[in-house]
Amino acid sequence: MKAPFGRAGDEGARDPGAPAWASALGGASLGAARRAESARSAGGAFSPGTAYLALDFETTGLYPAIHRVIEVGAIRFRLGTGFEAIEEGQLACLVDPGVPMPEDARAVHGISDADLVGAPPFGQVAAPLLSLAEGAVIVAHNASFDLSFLDAELGRLGRLGLARPAARSADTVALARRAFPGRRSYRLGAIAAELGIGAGSAHRALDDARTCMTLFAACAARLA
Repeated sequence: MKAPFGRAGDEGARDPGAPAWASALGGASLGAARRAESARSAGGAFSPGTAYLALDFETTGLYPAIHRVIEVGAIRFRLGTGFEAIEEGQLACLVDPGVPMPEDARAVHGISDADLVGAPPFGQVAAPLLSLAEGAVIVAHNASFDLSFLDAELGRLGRLGLARPAARSADTVALARRAFPGRRSYRLGAIAAELGIGAGSAHRALDDARTCMTLFAACAARLA
């Protein structure tokens, strides 16, 4: 559940000497990105050899400390030589949050308590999700939102010793601002519509993850 108020996310500080994609990729300093750039072309950040995981959560609210994940959509993919997204695997499931669904959240994604009857808790979803993410750059639209929920849910499972893989992340809000500047909105559905990307059912996790994946590929084609 991305914010219904059109929260676009924070691009963060940008180093004018770094390549266009650098400040949208987390987990490494811009200085390190610049040094890597000296040994490869800008397209190396979007290498066909790199694995990516497009990730989207629907949730009971906006705050990971108090709200819970209720749907997971994740697609592992690579980029083809023409920067098309090539899917390699996916995970899509509803999740029992263990708490009632707030009405304002249900109004955004349309998922009700009745829909979640019989769904597994996050503890049963975590291992296959982390396996799918292993070795991949995690791609999300307003990545801090989804990653903060992932960390919070894994933190509640502390006894299982699960943790997010040590990997970079890519925020398609920041990438889209660089690749397609001056657009009216960078909300996922809005920028997808402007670029002619089919968005499926908005605020459903797998459809949003696939839209995010396709947007990432479009940004890669432009920036590389």
